[in-house]
Amino acid sequence: SIAKIAMGVNSVVDISLATPNKFSCLLSPEGSPSMLTVDLLVLNRRQETIDDTHFDCAEVVREIVSPVDKGMSRKTSTILKEIETT
Repeated sequence: SIAKIAMGVNSVVDISLATPNKFSCLLSPEGSPSMLTVDLLVLNRRQETIDDTHFDCAEVVREIVSPVDKGMSRKTSTILKEIETT
């Protein structure tokens, strides 16, 4: 739903895999000259207990984005980014 709001209602073309450790999809953002393949890979998770009723969690995810040509026969340059969320 975040992708649809940020990139357009029909931006999510396909979700090929959705597991706790990997998410793969094909996106077509409004105004983009090509579609994008996106892979989110979980590299690390941790949690810390603060007290009996509170805890903190963090996750490190590698994001790999590759533009796809119109024939979808080859990929061009890839963008790699690692993100930590808490």
